[in-house]
Amino acid sequence: MKNASSLYHFRPWAAALVLGCQFLAAGWTADSSSASGIGESENAKAPSATWPKLPWRNQYIDTLGNVGQYISLTATQSGTIWASYYAGASGALKAARYVGTGGNCGTADSWICETVDSVGDVGRNSSIASYQNKIAIAYQDSTNRSLKLATRICLGTCFWSKETIEIPESGDYIESNISLRFNSSGTAYILYFLRDSNPTLNQIRLAHQVPSGGACIGTSNVDWDCEQVSGGYTTGSHASLAFDSFATPCVARVEEMGSSQELWQSCKPENSWNHFRVETKAQVKSPSLHIQESNSKSRIAYFGENGRLRFTEYVGYSAAHPANTNCGYDYNAKHNDWNCYDIDIIGSTTEHVGLAMDVDDTGNAVIAYMDAFSNQVTLRLKAAFFVGSGGNCGFSSAWKCLTLDSGSQYKSEAYYASVFLDSGGVASIAYTEYDSYNDTHSAKIAAQYFYKASLPLVKK
Repeated sequence: MKNASSLYHFRPWAAALVLGCQFLAAGWTADSSSASGIGESENAKAPSATWPKLPWRNQYIDTLGNVGQYISLTATQSGTIWASYYAGASGALKAARYVGTGGNCGTADSWICETVDSVGDVGRNSSIASYQNKIAIAYQDSTNRSLKLATRICLGTCFWSKETIEIPESGDYIESNISLRFNSSGTAYILYFLRDSNPTLNQIRLAHQVPSGGACIGTSNVDWDCEQVSGGYTTGSHASLAFDSFATPCVARVEEMGSSQELWQSCKPENSWNHFRVETKAQVKSPSLHIQESNSKSRIAYFGENGRLRFTEYVGYSAAHPANTNCGYDYNAKHNDWNCYDIDIIGSTTEHVGLAMDVDDTGNAVIAYMDAFSNQVTLRLKAAFFVGSGGNCGFSSAWKCLTLDSGSQYKSEAYYASVFLDSGGVASIAYTEYDSYNDTHSAKIAAQYFYKASLPLVKK
């Protein structure tokens, strides 16, 4: 999928389980070497016949201590699945990669888990991404209120090289919804929220790598340049980053307008940011943005008002079919350019955190989300797939909704979630489980798999 950048918080599993034959997650390879997303739009693509025919399996990635919050997921070009997450008991950033056998964590020791950074309280809001076979993690340093990046370097042996990118002024701090992406050239970009001691100065900011001469707050690191995307009292902390086919950075974000939260998209095609209001519905939360590289089509999944999972995509106004658009009003052209609609009812719990979307190269979308509708005590992991027609979701027959993990009396699922689609549209979802009885978290993964007796199918 594209350059295998981190997806999409949109924030994989399915090891080879040997039960006579192997259950193999599509697109996975085991890393045994230390070196190495009005109504539904007709523009959305119906998925291939692959995903409905593939079953799902769930397993644990890491249960050692209180782990798994702020989980994020990616895969390398060679197909190795990686996850990053926060270890609450030790206040450390951890990473895990799938190896199949001989690991040190997860179901049947099929994962290798390692500590990336443990100096201070570090690792909240982690975002992992890959470019080709390079792995990097952006994360929050709570002790120093700063933004950091860890990059895995392999020169015979492998280690994590860590750098501080920005340190806010005293009283300010970096917080929620850090989003790391690589553009098509391999340049890293990090989206983050800077909460100022003066709320009128709150900012959504973007850092990106530069050859030299960069400038960010509080550091002398000239390898990075930092800028404001949006700022002010109304700037919300929920945001998501993606690139169009011209490598233009775009951000889906929330503006907090009094008691309502509006959905906006901001893009920087040249030297300045263009801001566009997509939807004015109240209670917009946790947007997950994807832009298809082949046609620069924007799609956003998000939590909407009245406890609903919503979806919007840029369609473009058509005088012949004006009903195809119902939101994203263009005040200059005097028409709507976007199509917004409900997919499923998810409950009105204030606990919703987990939501992530990915879209494969042909436009097939999957959304992973937390569901609290049927049971306000136990929270479930669900996934919605666009099928065009014949679906079963609460508000849209164009989507099929599946419960992937129902949790249990004491275990709630998907406090955080991250989804990955391989090039064939086969899905993997990493998520956080909370055990209220023991007051602990665990890192888990659900994935579709092939039932085969051969090696995994690598689609990267």
